[in-house]
Order: sequence, then C-alpha cells, then structure tokens
Amino acid sequence: MLFNNSLQHFVNIRWVSLNCLVLLSCTGAWSQEHQHVKSPKPEDALPSNAIVHAKIKNPLDLLFQAETFTKDTLPDAFIPAPFRVLVKQEHPLLSVLGMFNNGKALDPEELEKQTGLDLRGDITLSVYPGDPSRFFILSLGLSDAGTFMSLASHVEGPLQAETVSIGGCDMLKTEVEIGPLKNCFGLTSNGRLYISGEPSLLLLLRDKEGYSRLSEDPHMSDVIQKAKDLDIFISVHPGLAKPLLGQIGLFKYLPISLLSQQKEALLKQISANEREAIDAQIQMQLPVSGMEELLNYAECVVTAAYQTTFESIASATESFEGFTLGIRGNSLTPGLTFMLHAGPHDPHKMTRPIPLKELESALERFPTQANQWSAEGQTPKKIPFVWITQTLKKLRRLLESRNLRTTWLNQLQKAHTDQVILQPMESQSDWTLKVVAKVKDMPHPRNYDSLKSFFTDWKKEQYQPAYRKVFIAPDSGPDLLAQHLTQ
Repeated sequence: MLFNNSLQHFVNIRWVSLNCLVLLSCTGAWSQEHQHVKSPKPEDALPSNAIVHAKIKNPLDLLFQAETFTKDTLPDAFIPAPFRVLVKQEHPLLSVLGMFNNGKALDPEELEKQTGLDLRGDITLSVYPGDPSRFFILSLGLSDAGTFMSLASHVEGPLQAETVSIGGCDMLKTEVEIGPLKNCFGLTSNGRLYISGEPSLLLLLRDKEGYSRLSEDPHMSDVIQKAKDLDIFISVHPGLAKPLLGQIGLFKYLPISLLSQQKEALLKQISANEREAIDAQIQMQLPVSGMEELLNYAECVVTAAYQTTFESIASATESFEGFTLGIRGNSLTPGLTFMLHAGPHDPHKMTRPIPLKELESALERFPTQANQWSAEGQTPKKIPFVWITQTLKKLRRLLESRNLRTTWLNQLQKAHTDQVILQPMESQSDWTLKVVAKVKDMPHPRNYDSLKSFFTDWKKEQYQPAYRKVFIAPDSGPDLLAQHLTQ
C-alpha cells in the first residue's frame, strides 16, 4: 500500500509539470512541415547575448546512466523496503510510468511515440539581461509535433491559456503562478518547443537575419565548443554587465575621503586637556609626537592596503569573462569540469599547458592499485607576495608625502625582499603527475548486514592510512632532484 501511494504521489507531481509544458504547445504556430523533424542544435536558433546558458545533452541516456550508477553504488540497506523491487528493474523510472500504461512496460521509443517529445534531444535554458523571471528561454526537443499537440489538447488542468498574436506571430499565453512569473508564452520552431516569460524574446527566434544567434556569439560559441564533451553544463558570462562594473573606478577615492574626514572629526571631539594627556602617554610608548601623528601613520597604512586591494579587484574584474561548470556523466570516466574564462594575460604568470604525449607515457608507470590521479603543467616560480610588495611601495610614497619617518618601513621591506622562498618541484619540472594508490581496503556498507556493524568497523579503521601519494615527474637528471631535496 505504501509503495502504491508513493508511486501515485510521484506521478501526480510529474503530471502537473507535464500540464505546464503541454499547454504551452497548443498554438497555431505549429507547422506541418516540421512535425517529423528532429530537434536541431538550439544554439543555432537562440538569440545571442545570453548572460547564462545551461544545457543538458541527451537527457534520457543521462538518466539511464544515473540509474545504473545509483543501483551499483547504493547498498540495499539504504533503500526503503517498498522500493527495492523497483530498483532491481532495468529502468526503474520507465517501470513506474508503465504501471499507468495498462501495466505494460515502456521503452524509450514507445514513450517518444506516445508523447511526441524527443527524449534524447537537448534541453537548454538561456537567461538574458533583464528580469530573470521573465527574460529567459527554455527549449525542449520534439520528435513529432502532431502527437504532442494531440496529447496537449486532451490535458485538463487549472491553467488558463489562450492563443494570442504578438508581432504577427501566433503564441500561446498561459497564466501561471510561479513566484514572480505570472505569464508564460510558447511557440515551436524547427522541431523544438520554446517557452519564455517575455514574448519579445520569442520573436527573435523568427528574426533570423536581423539578430545574431547564440552560436555566433564570440564568447558563447567558444564555450559551446569547449563544452562539447560535457553532458551537463552551465556558463555565466558578465559581458553586458562589464561596462557597468568598469564605472567602479569613480568610487576609488570615496573610502579614503571618508577616512580622512573621520580622523579630523575624531581629533576635534577631544578637548585640549585630554589631548595633552593622550599625547604624553603615546610619547612614552612610541617614537611619535602624539595622537595626530599616530593617526596619520594609521591612515597611510589603511590607505595603502585599500588602494592595492582595489586595484587588484578592478584588474580581475576587467579580465574576468565568466565561468563554466560542467558534468561529464555519460562516459567511462565521469567527472566535474570547471573553466574560468579570462581576457589577455601574461603566460609567464600562469601554469603552462600539459604535454599530453609525455603524460601518456607516464601513465604506464602507475601503481596497479592506483585509483586517483592529477596532472599539472609547470607552475610559475614562487616570488614574494605581490600584494605585500605593492602595498609597501604605496605606503612609502604616502609616508614621504607627509614627511613621516620610514625607518621602520625600511626594515620591513628588507625582511620581505630577503625572505628565502623554497621552490616546489612543480615549478622546476615541465609537468608533474600525482597518483593516489590504495594500500588498504576500507569497510564498505554493502559488505555488512547492518549500518551499526559497518560504522563500528569503520571507526576502528579510519585512522589507518588507506591511500598513499606517489609523485611522478620527467627525468631531469640527478642535479634537479638533489637541489630540490637540499632546499
């Protein structure tokens, strides 16, 4: 009984979501010539200048991969008893849907035939400048528009929809209550269903000559090419917001001005008698004339640190071109990918590319029990902390402009410049390879009858080393290794 109720609740949730999608497809914008056209690349139809673009490739196969991974890794003890029979099926989700299809199991082809959806077509979500609850485009693949339209016409629900003509294009307008989103608009184009909260964005889908496509966008086209092997990715591009961020320079001296005003206000609040007493105490403990000179030193230190920090942030903002986060799940080596996009930079200050051919030969030297590895190109040589170096230079200029003594600063700069910095092997070798080798088996939940016995053994073994790190680098002669060990 519990199993049936859980399944019914799950299907009810999915059915409500399906209502939102299929109602948006009931529009005169459907074209007979596209009813049997598979989904083209959505990037060739979507407008350019998106600030966020997300994509799921081949969602059905990705779902099957997730099911397989879950069944292989999740111990039976963690699965509620009513769902164990379901998890043992080849495709649990299709088995659930089959229970509501006259008890017949569904296969992907049958499901596509019944729904008209292209279950292996890409799903994309693009967000554009403006209110994100309206200025977005969600696209889904269609395998048969006629079947999908027929399914939509038989759906019953509380949503109110009507066909409207906007800009000479027929769309379906649907009233929804999803947070700030009040209205949704939908139309089809070349075998895809496009949904948006702003109809003007959908009109750009038809304006193929007057507005560039996402695949023609200089930044996004490069991201799409680099993410072609990722099954899921989301990319953020601040391009249109960068001109606004560039105006931050107007406020560079605002905190400095406020700091000076606060210092002057503090000095005026102290009476002459209190000032003499404070100055006398300061002269006894520090080599300064009094409170005002001490505050001048403090103001110079804070100002120098602030200016260096501000310039670092402004430089990073100017070169920042966004980031991409992706997942590669439908492969033999699943993994997570993070790409940080930046403008022109000094290659000598960055890690060098990895020579793949040399790395491939090094993989043969892996320990047989190795299960994790990471590779890195030659890193820049370590130098004294740049932020401190620049701050000390600015501080010297500020102190000299106010005729303040710099004896203590000379000693501080000398200590900073003369510090001994040990260069790691990563900066002395063309590339490095780090391997984590398994030396001991740790307890696994699938080998225990109860969680209590598992945690009992795990607590005993957790302090014992289960893995060892192995460092591999190209042969650069004994001198390099000896020099590194000597340091």
